[in-house]
Amino acid sequence: MKSIQMCAAAFLLLNGQVDVQGQQQTALRPESVESTLRYLASDAMAGRDTPSLQQEEAAVYIARRFAAAGLKPGGKNGSWFHIYELDGKEWDPEGLRLSVHSARGKAKLEGGKDFRLWRAGGELQMKGVEAVRLDASTAGSKGLMPGRRSKAPILIEVGEESPLWKGRVGAWQSLSRRFRSRGAPWLLVRRGVLPKGELSIDLTIPKPKDVRLKLKNVVGLLKGGKRSSEYVLVSSHYDHIGIAFNAGGDFINNGADDDGTGTTAVMHLADSLKESGTKLDRSVAFVCFSGEEKGLLGSNAFAETPPFPLKNVAVNINIEMIGRPKAGEENQAWVTGRSLSDFESIVTEGLKAAAVKMVTSKMGERLFRASDNYSLASRGVVAHSISAGYMHPDYHRPTDEVDRIDFVHMTQIIRGIREGLILFGNREKRPAYNEAGKKATTNRRRRR
Repeated sequence: MKSIQMCAAAFLLLNGQVDVQGQQQTALRPESVESTLRYLASDAMAGRDTPSLQQEEAAVYIARRFAAAGLKPGGKNGSWFHIYELDGKEWDPEGLRLSVHSARGKAKLEGGKDFRLWRAGGELQMKGVEAVRLDASTAGSKGLMPGRRSKAPILIEVGEESPLWKGRVGAWQSLSRRFRSRGAPWLLVRRGVLPKGELSIDLTIPKPKDVRLKLKNVVGLLKGGKRSSEYVLVSSHYDHIGIAFNAGGDFINNGADDDGTGTTAVMHLADSLKESGTKLDRSVAFVCFSGEEKGLLGSNAFAETPPFPLKNVAVNINIEMIGRPKAGEENQAWVTGRSLSDFESIVTEGLKAAAVKMVTSKMGERLFRASDNYSLASRGVVAHSISAGYMHPDYHRPTDEVDRIDFVHMTQIIRGIREGLILFGNREKRPAYNEAGKKATTNRRRRR
């Protein structure tokens, strides 16, 4: 937590000169944008899985940034967090029992200290069962990939500094809907404690405890003027897919572009409005959702129990993957579901003011239902996602790293979205769905 406080303090010290278009604002400089994303998508954040301790740290960080931007908390009772609960499973490491035997020795290992669960396999008790020994550095190349089941228990030797080991500290929690009890367990074992030779094990894994997981969306509010009861909702998802074994040996799915870039944009848009002193007629709700990668969980919960009536949301600008343009397509953006409302025509004017060109994406119509905007759109809010890149080969892979982001392009896109936000905030007439849009948003089924 100390590192989060230090980073937040560093951002409080940022200052700079402001011009009318915001081009010289500290908040809208590539180096400032890069600094934020490097923290959010660092290895220390371990891929911001839902649920995880690292996601909790990311939520606190975003809340501190919102506070530094002069926003007001948008959760209940003065909280920065819109909390929603889902059924979960929890394994206490102190209940685990593991003894390992080989022809060359034996060891009784302590749960949490010497070994940790990677994949539980459900409640079980086994005795004298042959186990497979793998090293974490080569496990991916041996075919130990996400989704694979094993007949024999797997012991994965790992260093204490590995993100795999750190990512399983304390009680392990899982969403109930994601828990699968089939297949043998996978265990992370601290390197150096296993005896040499072929292994057999005695293992006890107790029945997991049923828990209610408290997950967080982060909400900050900027009060508007004469239409302050209405909101422009600017959003992104701050979660990603966490840690997994991969053939390349890099276990962390950092999610720099997906959707570290969108979440960074939300924070810097808030910073920019404070820095410029811009006042809008409508209020602005800055919202970062968790659980998008698990099925739009956070945004759906937000839409079900919103902190303000959804009928008061004039528009939702959802930001997804704005840091990786194809060569020659820099400073271009596109909108999902562009044919369904007048959203694109309005935001295009703002983007143009920042020298960003609106283009059409072949994926745009299909992806309308694939991100958090749809949780709001399916309940009648005019809600679209803005993207400024493509489905690159690093999508949902550990190679979605900060060093592959084009920060000059990304910053220019944020400037364009800022101008679009101002238009939506001050425009007398709210955007509206056309007949095709009304039909599309009354069907709650979602494609992923």
